[in-house]
Amino acid sequence: MDSLRLVLGAAVAATLALASYITVVYVIDKKDGNETLSTSAAQTDAREILSYVPSDTIYFFGGLKPAPLQNMQDFFTPDLSLVQAKNLKRDLEKQGSSEAPPATKMLIGLFIEYMTALQSLQTAPELLGTGEEIDSILYSIGTTPVLRIKLADTGAFNAFVDKAETTARTQAVPEPYGGHTIRTYGFGVSENDQEDTRLAISVDNNYALITLLTPLDTPAARDLILGTMKPAKPLSQTTILSDLQSKYDFHPAYLGYVDHREIMKGLTTPDANDFGRMLGILLKDIKKLNTQAPAAERSESATVQDGDETTTSIAESKAGAQNPLTSIQTQACRRELLALTQMWPRTVFGYTKLNLEQPSKEMAARMLVENTDAAFMAELQKLRGFIPAHLQKTANKPVLGFAVGFNVDALTPIVSKLITNFTQKEYQCPALAALKQNMLVSNPMLALGMVAGMASGVQGISATILDIDGSMNLQQENPSPDIRSIDAIITISAKNPQQLLMMAANFQQGMPPIQLPDDGSPIDLPVPLPAPNLGSVKLALKGNHLVAYIGNKAEQLAKAMANDPLSPTGIFAFNMDFGKYMKFVSNIALAADADADADADADAEKDQFSEDNKAMLKNLAEMDMQIVESFDITPQGVAFDAEMALH
Repeated sequence: MDSLRLVLGAAVAATLALASYITVVYVIDKKDGNETLSTSAAQTDAREILSYVPSDTIYFFGGLKPAPLQNMQDFFTPDLSLVQAKNLKRDLEKQGSSEAPPATKMLIGLFIEYMTALQSLQTAPELLGTGEEIDSILYSIGTTPVLRIKLADTGAFNAFVDKAETTARTQAVPEPYGGHTIRTYGFGVSENDQEDTRLAISVDNNYALITLLTPLDTPAARDLILGTMKPAKPLSQTTILSDLQSKYDFHPAYLGYVDHREIMKGLTTPDANDFGRMLGILLKDIKKLNTQAPAAERSESATVQDGDETTTSIAESKAGAQNPLTSIQTQACRRELLALTQMWPRTVFGYTKLNLEQPSKEMAARMLVENTDAAFMAELQKLRGFIPAHLQKTANKPVLGFAVGFNVDALTPIVSKLITNFTQKEYQCPALAALKQNMLVSNPMLALGMVAGMASGVQGISATILDIDGSMNLQQENPSPDIRSIDAIITISAKNPQQLLMMAANFQQGMPPIQLPDDGSPIDLPVPLPAPNLGSVKLALKGNHLVAYIGNKAEQLAKAMANDPLSPTGIFAFNMDFGKYMKFVSNIALAADADADADADADAEKDQFSEDNKAMLKNLAEMDMQIVESFDITPQGVAFDAEMALH
């Protein structure tokens, strides 16, 4: 069996399963907008569905309560979802019956029928068999993803799967297990069905199950995957989810985590959990492939170090060659790597704000890589720089903008301190000892010092398009944008912006130093523009901010920045008006489509495809939706935030 293809198939299936899950639970009822749930309440109201999840799962997506289907059309408009379903179905039909494996086609078929069902929220619960609320979770048994859904009508769900099979033009291979029959669909990794990775869909005990069956499954693991047995210590008997919800104020129906500790346990101690055991089976399969390689390609000697003991033997050298994790599966590595993982124990995520009152809706989500070392995070926070306020809120509504905030002056001393702390420790684990030696030899501080010296005093850089009107003439041999109007601003925030201008002049031969008035008055900046009627670009000094701008909105924004103090507000921010951006993009796409129609005779299918895409582009361009994303260093860890306002 080709193990690499097995892993690839499993990864693809896991990704699609995760995407399907996110699609299913991306439904929020407005009555849940401001609910909170205490730890004690969560434990009292533990759901049966959580009893199928082992407490040592390496990831979990779900919540402490089901999610209602109401208000789904606010996020998946009927026209848009219908177009997506039509296009996917057309692509699937074009592929025919031989190009894609049954499992891939079935996953697409499930998504098509799901999107089609959402055309009517009145009938969707009946078509899906879920009832008025979606009670679903995604978790892992070892390396295997499991999507479990509570059903109100098992017959309706089976009919839904039948319809997906018809749409996908595929058919399940029935497989009996635990007193009921499972539908399976192969990924085509192996000619032997039992050695193939298969998509599995099962309905039992009022639950639907979408998962994978792989050669990595032990009998005990498969019982847990298919739910014929429950874990000895399930998630429902812990406070993991309720503690997570209360600590980070996540919405109780939408939260999850990836457990780095369980992953590291499996990597360093194969028998520590199901992840380690299933990974061990995969590595043994890779070992079989290695034994088929020419003898000259296999090493006959290796050194395995464990604590203070070092032994060398042919048997150990073969084990090292056959198992790439041997070097970290020593007592010393287990101890030291697990200690590092305890410092970064989990990645957690969930919604932090839900306000779905009509006519506008707001939501915010956070993903946080946890850190338990307060002193370490306090040092990292010194790297935070300046992010302009207009990029941090959805209310400002730029077409597109981004900013990078970074305290360049703090870079060298902080990195130097972190490297010193790491290299002063003695490591018995060969991997950590080698990393320490590389740091001592490579001297990364030299390069960092040069970069920091050139950009001394810089705290942040940003670029924002506040408004734009134009298109692109794709009929030209070298298409160029036709910009009719633009409102934009670029900023550099620093302790001494004038010094940066002088430094820039030194790097550009023949360029005289630019002197800016201290009172903030702008000067014309001679830069080429795509159209002569746009006016001139202005350059001005506004407090600690060097700004280049064009347009009335940008001018007002530049004036306001004169009062912005040079304080640390973040690391990265991105702000986009989705509708305005898609309007500009759709103008280009529609122009390209018009050119294609003029140069070729389109058949009816192509015309329909074009019309469907035009309808989708129109839908997207009319959306009044602002998206703000950011990255920051907080006392709790490294945070990624996303906020959306839909009007």
